[in-house]
Amino acid sequence: MKKTLTFCFINLLTVSLSFSQVVINEIMYNPYYETTPGDPNTYDTDDDGEFIELFNAGQSDVDISGWKFVDGIDYTFPASTTIGAGKYLVLARSKARFKADHGTDADLEWGPGTGNGALANGGEMIKLQDASGAVQDEVDYDDGGDWGASSSGSPPTASGPSADGLGPSLELKDFAADNALAASWGIVTGKRGTPGAVNGNFSGTAWTSTGGGGTGGGGTTVGPVRTHPAGTWTGDTSPMLNSFNAASADTNYWQYFEWGVAGSSATNDSLPGHYEVNQGAGIDTGYVNVSYSTDVKNEGTGSMKLDVAVHGTEGWGGYAKIQHMHPDTAKGFYDWSKYDTVSFQYYMPEAASADGVLELRFNVLEYSNVANPTYTPSTDDGGVTLGEYYYSFTAPRLGAAMSGWATVDIPLTEDPNNWDNKNGFNRTGWAGISGNETFDTDRIKGFAFEFSGNASDRSVATATVYLDNMTLKGRKTTPFVYFNGKASPADMGSPFGWGAGSASTLEVVQGAGTSSETNALKWTMGGDGWGVTGAGWNINPHHDMSYEWMKDSVQFMYKTAKYSGNNIRLQYEAGSGKLVKEVDITADDKWHTVKVALKDFVYGDNTTSGFDTTQVKVFQFIAQGSGYQGETMLITDAWTGTPSFDFVSPAVAENVDAIPGSYTNAVVWDDVVGEFGETYSVY
Repeated sequence: MKKTLTFCFINLLTVSLSFSQVVINEIMYNPYYETTPGDPNTYDTDDDGEFIELFNAGQSDVDISGWKFVDGIDYTFPASTTIGAGKYLVLARSKARFKADHGTDADLEWGPGTGNGALANGGEMIKLQDASGAVQDEVDYDDGGDWGASSSGSPPTASGPSADGLGPSLELKDFAADNALAASWGIVTGKRGTPGAVNGNFSGTAWTSTGGGGTGGGGTTVGPVRTHPAGTWTGDTSPMLNSFNAASADTNYWQYFEWGVAGSSATNDSLPGHYEVNQGAGIDTGYVNVSYSTDVKNEGTGSMKLDVAVHGTEGWGGYAKIQHMHPDTAKGFYDWSKYDTVSFQYYMPEAASADGVLELRFNVLEYSNVANPTYTPSTDDGGVTLGEYYYSFTAPRLGAAMSGWATVDIPLTEDPNNWDNKNGFNRTGWAGISGNETFDTDRIKGFAFEFSGNASDRSVATATVYLDNMTLKGRKTTPFVYFNGKASPADMGSPFGWGAGSASTLEVVQGAGTSSETNALKWTMGGDGWGVTGAGWNINPHHDMSYEWMKDSVQFMYKTAKYSGNNIRLQYEAGSGKLVKEVDITADDKWHTVKVALKDFVYGDNTTSGFDTTQVKVFQFIAQGSGYQGETMLITDAWTGTPSFDFVSPAVAENVDAIPGSYTNAVVWDDVVGEFGETYSVY
């Protein structure tokens, strides 16, 4: 089976995340009172009974002086405010009301009355920032749906457990969970919450001064330490490529075609300009004139207006196009590989001059196999300036006036049968080079908006079309490969080893993988018989795993006949933090698969904060326990996500036969099930 994997080191955008050990742990947003206890008819509400509880889930005290709530309420923590490791801090709206409700004192108050706000009974965002303005935690709670049943009436009632004016608070089930998710919260009926204490619905591993899970080899702290920010990845899942609000400051954003037309010579229009037409186009019959409009737009402050004319003088029709190329001719690329779709919107408020003639195409120039890039064509260059040229075809062809904007979503895939852009791109072979015949979306050199004529209608067609909101969509997870069964990618470099006494080693053994055609890494454990030892890789360039960390898993296969240690530890290092996960080992000389969710890694190796998923720089295996010096373990197929490879030879084709004919002969065989793209030599 033909499979591909793209290793991408160019990031379209960089996301810096803050990893806080301070957690928004409990929220009382709509208190309930009976002015006469036991008589629901004396129901009343008092916003002064609201409170927010913070919990320090880390292993060190946190000074929150100058931290502030900027959404939900307006409050800045005073100087010398510290939350001890494993401790709670309760911020009440009114200390007096809190004391009356719970019989204990709140730590701080944000102010009775209305001066600093009250929490919305219908739900809202609560956002906590540190003194520098970085978001440390945020929860966008609601009063219904997965957050609990909403209430109504007076006195209020609800169809199920509710924190909406019936007495209970919202309580986080596990301080190590993602508290941006409704599923991480719960409601304990019949109580007014548990401020300043373990939540009544807590279902995680209890906090301890060692991290809740004891201490692994080498003093490694393991346990439920909060290792991710509230919420999932905060980057842009639909980054804007061009808003078309106004003309670019770069006057050559739309390529300047000094030769006027495609090809080495012109029969009519040879005037240069920021558009290209095919040979045979007249001065008035082939053009794309670009301007910008603030009156006609779908988003932002404007759109790009294209006044278009396409000739029909060629046997196949004709075209006119504008084209953008990366400003760095020699080394620059656009990396779209982290997304599955490119999108734009168009609008034609008045009918085209001819119905069904003009076809709007969005085309992509891919330069993965262009050795010495140039944007200026020359005679007999084989179309190299277009690279691998991928077409897309917008249906239907332009004709009647449009009543509104149309959105074009084009999957970033290629297939020679794609003649409708909703299915992806098509490298037709009409233009450009064949290259490696793979659509490498991390090597985009440029793109074009082309208007193509109709071979069956030679009319010269004109139209005015507006374009807006060109974006990428569908953020994908990127697989990161450490060893694929043959070798490690270049970004992993040479493996390292260490240990007290002798150092561990990690070497490739040919044919030692899960089949005779694949390889494995042989980890020979060092150490002095008692101290920890390990081996792994320094990653360069560092891996940006910010999007993948909450979604993907790391996996590997191992085989060992003997292991005397307690277990092994997987360890990632990034920034100033280290995240670890212990794995039990079965020593039976058989292959075993280990798969661990990245979000389940916890702080260890004497760190409790500072892990930056945008800068992952080390991945390694560490032996824990004792007595394993000199023992070996085979490791293969180590990666995150679901990469695909195809370096195992397909099975031999069977039932090969020849059918003789008068002038030609036919060779036939049974195709190999599950394989495609094979090449056979027939003799």
